[in-house]
Amino acid sequence: MWSLTNLKRRLPVHDKCQALPVFLDFKSTAIIPARNEEFAARDHFVEDTSASAKVKISHLGVGFRLRFIEDGGKVEQPSGSIALCSHRLLTESIDIDIISTLGGEDHVETTLWGVFSLMEKQPTGKSGDLTINNQLKNIFYIPDRHGVLCAVLASWYNPGWFIGAVDLTRVYDRRNRWGLENQVFSRADNFTPAYGRCPSMG
Repeated sequence: MWSLTNLKRRLPVHDKCQALPVFLDFKSTAIIPARNEEFAARDHFVEDTSASAKVKISHLGVGFRLRFIEDGGKVEQPSGSIALCSHRLLTESIDIDIISTLGGEDHVETTLWGVFSLMEKQPTGKSGDLTINNQLKNIFYIPDRHGVLCAVLASWYNPGWFIGAVDLTRVYDRRNRWGLENQVFSRADNFTPAYGRCPSMG
């Protein structure tokens, strides 16, 4: 069985806990376009809810600022297009179990550019691939500027997006439980339009 020790590139190898199955409901697949330039987090994730804001962002949480914005912030290299699948949680779940159910780190790890690209399609909180229920979160798994895997959260709180992050190396954060109906994103590297579901779901 896949366990937290498989995340040895990101998380402590001494953690021996085993993952439990998580019940998920596949929702949709979104295409993230290729990017030919570097993506600097601090240039795009900016608190701004004015009429001129490309994407309305109402708040950047302390955890997100610390891990992705401060000291120059995270800079992602140019990348090709990818497909992301969204899944609705049907049970309260912790990150280790979600990652295991979706096939491991390689199937869930994505980018800030992917998150921002989806937000660009819903800059004012209209319906789309991201849930806009302010009681729910869109959850992505992304390495921070030090390469540590984090759960990055995007939630719509009118008049803008709230962006947060929790470090999965911290015991307290790993035990955080995401409630029913929250939405988790994973990669779909072998995606073709003929699939009616996310390939990473087996």
